Amino acid sequence: MVNGTNNDWPIPKYIERARSVTTWQKARFRPSDAEEYRRTPTGEMISDVPEVIPAGWDHEHCMLCMTKIAQLPECQREGYNNEEGDLWLCVACYERYISPSQK
Repeated sequence: MVNGTNNDWPIPKYIERARSVTTWQKARFRPSDAEEYRRTPTGEMISDVPEVIPAGWDHEHCMLCMTKIAQLPECQREGYNNEEGDLWLCVACYERYISPSQK
């Protein structure tokens, strides 16, 4: 169990993928705008133009243990992300799986 999660993570292929990232940078998570496509109660799209929700993307998850990274009191506020900003690691997983492999 890593970071209080109770599941089958980390999956070895995700560890390999994380180790293949050439640059991880420590970062504080910041919410960003999200897009939502309006749907009927049965799931049909009402419009193909998304509604922008300011700061609607309010968290990420560590790709190895699923710890939530967010600007919320019960969450880690910092982690490591790749240059594109689409992959995140919590500090514990970075230190356990990535930092030792870079020495």
